Amino acid sequence: MQGLLARFRRSVPAEMQLLSRLMIAGALLFAGSRLALVTLCAERLTGVEPMAVVRALALGTFQDLSLIAWLLLPVWMLVCLPRVHWVHQPRVRAAVSGWIGVITFLLLIGVASDLAHFREFDVRLNGTSLDYLRQPAHLLAVLYHEFALIPVVAAMLLFSWLAARRGGRLLMELAHARTHGTARLATGGSALLVLLSLCAGAPALADSEFIASSSSEWPRGYLVDQLTINGTSNFMGAWFAELGNEAPLRERVRSGDGEQAENLVRDVVGGPGDTFLDSGLDIGGLDSGGTPLWRATDTGRPLTRPNVVLVLMESFSARGIGSLGGRYSDAPRFDALAKESLLFSNLYAVGTRTNRGLAGVLSSMPALPGVSPICALEPGERMMTIADVLRDRGYSTLALCGGDREYDNLEAYTVGNGFDRLVALDDFAAPTFSTEWGVSDEDLFDRALEEFGDLAQREEPFFGFVLTLSNHRPYRVPAGRVAPADANDEEGVQRMVFRYADHALGRFMDAAKAQPWYADTVFVFVADHGRHARNTDAPDVESFRIPLLIHAPGRVAPRRVTRVASQLDVAPTVLGLLGGTYESAFFGSDQLQPGAPARAMLSVGDYLAWTEGGTVAVWPPHGPLEYFDLSSDGRLAAFHPEPDVSRRLASRLRSTARVAFDVSRGRTHRDPKVRSAPEGSEAR
Repeated sequence: MQGLLARFRRSVPAEMQLLSRLMIAGALLFAGSRLALVTLCAERLTGVEPMAVVRALALGTFQDLSLIAWLLLPVWMLVCLPRVHWVHQPRVRAAVSGWIGVITFLLLIGVASDLAHFREFDVRLNGTSLDYLRQPAHLLAVLYHEFALIPVVAAMLLFSWLAARRGGRLLMELAHARTHGTARLATGGSALLVLLSLCAGAPALADSEFIASSSSEWPRGYLVDQLTINGTSNFMGAWFAELGNEAPLRERVRSGDGEQAENLVRDVVGGPGDTFLDSGLDIGGLDSGGTPLWRATDTGRPLTRPNVVLVLMESFSARGIGSLGGRYSDAPRFDALAKESLLFSNLYAVGTRTNRGLAGVLSSMPALPGVSPICALEPGERMMTIADVLRDRGYSTLALCGGDREYDNLEAYTVGNGFDRLVALDDFAAPTFSTEWGVSDEDLFDRALEEFGDLAQREEPFFGFVLTLSNHRPYRVPAGRVAPADANDEEGVQRMVFRYADHALGRFMDAAKAQPWYADTVFVFVADHGRHARNTDAPDVESFRIPLLIHAPGRVAPRRVTRVASQLDVAPTVLGLLGGTYESAFFGSDQLQPGAPARAMLSVGDYLAWTEGGTVAVWPPHGPLEYFDLSSDGRLAAFHPEPDVSRRLASRLRSTARVAFDVSRGRTHRDPKVRSAPEGSEAR
């Protein structure tokens, strides 16, 4: 072996030896991360064909090498020059060594973030992950308290420093190595061949077409696709895509006939009481000519003006709710309230992040890959909400959140779009309990009761929106409220925090029932998103199932609605209960109206899905749509539906995605003229 190694060193140019060692070091780093990923998924991989896993890891390694080659591009270029111009220059050697150290540190952060992101969300780093970087100080604070951030970063810095020193030694070896007459030519030629073979021009998506073209030859699936992806490369590709005005997403969703897509979406969302209007808006160069969904909706019910309290509950998924057939019964107060309320048992979240849930519930806006439309809002830009409709009817509107008002662009979204005021973390002088995310649910609900009491003193009704935070990492709650859990049992700790969220909800409703405004109030409880239960073949649709409960004794009769619905339907359904006529550009429909569409559109990472009639159509980021049968217990089984069914689901998913992209990116989700029905009509 030593003889072969010595022969290799004598025959191969030193430049090639340097590049080979750097490439191998990077490949080993990613190989370790893939091994960790396989370990995390070991139980789920037992049902996957072994060759599919091997093929996925091989394709993933190809993408790893692509990323490493591009990161080492400055070194590739330098080794093509005569050594005297760079290796014998101390400053150049120091710069190259520093570059190696910096790249090592960034790759370590990327690998660690990728594994943590997959462990939490069951998806590799992607465009959605960019939302976290919009508040870096808050992100660092959470990481500091939840993980051993300082020791981990210190270890990464030490490893990076050692890598830089090792790189410097390799450069010194190169400076004293024997010169080969063809060294630069061989190095330059090999560099060119490698860069061409690794898809120069699209390194972040190097294997996408290859994967798509291979789909018929080997078993794929959601988990296999995740094993293939290089999360760091995926994240960098999403970042460059955002800088490029999301060109890949634009090309993906805007293929086909735009007018046909708009007409199809109108057919999907429109009901017998809807009259579509010509908004006459300029959509900023897009060819849809304005928001195609602007319409006047006659609810068919007389106008009423009760107070409305809408609570968006963090991660309150059906999985922990017994009355929804969940795996656990960790919400006894919710279950008791459900017996007195209107309960939707098959309602799905639009995405996996709170900012997606906010847009879905308040603005009836689907979630798409990439940047959230809420986070993308600039000062002065508008995005229609249910608060706009209610304020136009004379309601006082208030939003409350126990967290930072700047996080996820919350203040710009609420105060700029129908809400008179936002109460946030800096408005709580002495909360009884807080975490890195904000004040506890009990503190938040207590403040909400105070604010609602003040609003009830006015002549006009009020709309109060409450966004809870406690049911979230770092999974800490006030002592003595619920039974504690073993700190080493992560699922047990998550269930404990879920029970606390339910306890706070019940406590809030107990106090609300004693208020004079209770009898004239419609209470709406819905989750922002679910919590992943993991799946192998497709995004876990069951983890998107969340509760929607509407409690209004004397106004809404208790019953259960089992039809498939979405967060998109929350605002239209609530407005339907209030009656009258209103105008909106909502993507949802009143689910209490006969003939309302029973469907849901979901987004996880770069995947989009549409569920309707027991069938789920999944649109991967690359390749054709895949179809699954959704059983009563939430399990998915791949199958081939009838051609007319697959065509219908595919066209509805693609068309809704296109219109949602045009409307959200074109900033036309709201008509700047907030038009009301004529004076004297029911809408006022």
